[in-house]
Amino acid sequence: RIGKKIAIYARAFGMKIRVYDHYVDFHGQESSEIFVAKSLPEAINDSDVIIVSASKLHSSEPILNREVIKEIKIGAVVINTARGSLWDEEAITERLRLGYLGGIGVDVYASEEVNKQSDTSKAILEINPCEFNIIRTAHVGGATSEALELVTNLIYDEICLKLSNI
Repeated sequence: RIGKKIAIYARAFGMKIRVYDHYVDFHGQESSEIFVAKSLPEAINDSDVIIVSASKLHSSEPILNREVIKEIKIGAVVINTARGSLWDEEAITERLRLGYLGGIGVDVYASEEVNKQSDTSKAILEINPCEFNIIRTAHVGGATSEALELVTNLIYDEICLKLSNI
């Protein structure tokens, strides 16, 4: 769902879209604007921007593991807005420090996930964002004004209901 919205924005900037999902069959959805890759290496091969917008895997192995990250085009930008565990944070940080990546965007960290050690994201959080082209934000996709208004109204209704039962 989020990937489709990202693709709309990317197309507005004239980007060519490559899609890969191990679990979704995109048969018949390919067009002149959207290329459906048959494998992850095919999807990231020669891509200038790679955006991870996937659900959490059943596997503990990240989608962008150390081997896959080594295959990313020199100078590419990698953005993860899905789950911190979907990429190898140490490998991403290492490739960034060595100058292979043009930058990263991140608002999710493996250490935020349940049953993760608190220092899991240490490498990615200690690197200087200005020196290495990093954009770090909080994972606040649900913090839109509409979502906050909805939550406020739900809480208000719940309080009123509880008070009316006293």
